Amino acid sequence: MSTAENQFTLIHVVRDVSNLPNYMLQSPEMKRCNIPWRIGYLRDGDTFVTYLMCCQPRTNKDWTVVTKGTSKVILTNGSHSSFPFEFIVANDSQYSTLATGFPLPLSIDDTAIIEIEVIIESVTGIDAPEKIRNFGVEAKEFSDVVLKIDGEKFYVSKMYLATQSTYFNTLLMGKFKEGKKRVVELKDIDPANFQVFLELLYVDKTLTDSNIENVLKLVEMYDAKNAARLCEQYLMFESSHSLRTKLKIAAQYKFKELKTHCLNNIRSRADIRAVKGKNIDNSDESMQLDPSIADDLFELSLRLRS
Repeated sequence: MSTAENQFTLIHVVRDVSNLPNYMLQSPEMKRCNIPWRIGYLRDGDTFVTYLMCCQPRTNKDWTVVTKGTSKVILTNGSHSSFPFEFIVANDSQYSTLATGFPLPLSIDDTAIIEIEVIIESVTGIDAPEKIRNFGVEAKEFSDVVLKIDGEKFYVSKMYLATQSTYFNTLLMGKFKEGKKRVVELKDIDPANFQVFLELLYVDKTLTDSNIENVLKLVEMYDAKNAARLCEQYLMFESSHSLRTKLKIAAQYKFKELKTHCLNNIRSRADIRAVKGKNIDNSDESMQLDPSIADDLFELSLRLRS
């Protein structure tokens, strides 16, 4: 399990907190480690209650997820409350939610940002997603090169890889010795991530919120421009990642359309605060943002105050 996959943050902006019902409302679902997660929230008298929800279906097969992290409620002005947690949920658990209570009233504008940072320490009994396309020996008939990664072999077409990636075009079709080899070894790559990368090159519907960040590293490494475009479109129109995560990705990979899309979806000071966040040490998460995005957020905040 990669770091990008087993550490994640769920963020949800809640407005009109004082008038919330006493039954649970939920954020959109987000999958990490092939496990669905949500934020739940409600008002219980003078308490604003937030929930980390593990939505893995109960089955006849035993499974267990061990997590730890921090639940936060951040206000528009940046003040916040936070509580660390350890949360173990299993197929036979009585509860699949972790509740944290915060006293009301919260803020003058009656708005709160729920932010739950999660580290998945271990997962048992939950399988990885099935492969969409087979690059094993069954594909040997249609391949002219084998890419070997940690002992796993991928039977692929040189020509197709070359049309999708300038790296592979140079490596396999140029004057390098690899171009004459039947088996080419690639190092320092996770085979599971490379499987998804290859599926993406073949325009399979393979991207998820769990794998997008790992795949983007390979997309950049191998200079696969069409795959990069598909990743950007996924983040714009399908992903449940927070605006904060999307903006960080937009800056890292120079996705201009994604950046514009995210900024156009920021409509309040609370949305800006959700992007900026607040660390335990009281420093802004925005200090880690690209300077141009930090400048855009500042301009937006001035516009929303006028």
